[in-house]
Amino acid sequence: MKKTAFTSLIILFLTGSLFLSCRTKQSETSPTTQTQASAAPGNLPAQKAEFRVPEGFTVEQVATSELTGSIVNLTFDSKGRPVISRERGPVVILEDADKDGKFESQKTFTDKVQNNQGLFFNGSSLYAVGDVPSDYKGDVKGSDDLKQEFAAARQERQDEFNTRQRPQNQPPQPDEKPNGVTGLYRIDDTNGDDVGDDLTIIGLVKGGIGEHGPHAVMYGPDGLMYFVVGNHA
Repeated sequence: MKKTAFTSLIILFLTGSLFLSCRTKQSETSPTTQTQASAAPGNLPAQKAEFRVPEGFTVEQVATSELTGSIVNLTFDSKGRPVISRERGPVVILEDADKDGKFESQKTFTDKVQNNQGLFFNGSSLYAVGDVPSDYKGDVKGSDDLKQEFAAARQERQDEFNTRQRPQNQPPQPDEKPNGVTGLYRIDDTNGDDVGDDLTIIGLVKGGIGEHGPHAVMYGPDGLMYFVVGNHA
């Protein structure tokens, strides 16, 4: 990477559990396609989802919410497969083994960086904007300065966790843990097995993941990498 340029880009990505696939349909005459969603839990009435598409196109569901979970970001890998970031979770690859256009299985690419708000594949390397969990014990690569900054940020989050005010001085809950270290990371698949092996720090940010935090990352037409950050980062 030649250098990192910070700018404001607007990108559109899917944040729900529905992937949209548009394909020509000669018999379609209406510009509006309506789909009926399944009934919600608790016997709530079913909701109707309406999508307006150009004449000759239709909208299909290609992955279920049970498979995807809550999606916060989407990209495609070098093989053209959808790669999604789950909310507060790992990065997974969706797979279509029978090539019918529907994704029926998933494979975790990495859980070294989680809750990613930005994803971009470059060959076998994934650039991810997210948190390295506080309980991650693996190696982290990068410049000496960045590794020192990473270690200091991790200690700061641990100290904050230890001194956090809790109701009636209750101890931490079993699933409660310090916040992760937020930044832009590169995860390399070094042996081609669709699993990220090496974790490298590209840059760290102040503040954590949030609406005004760090978000998208991508290469621009000028060959530079662009990384979008909010005013809380």
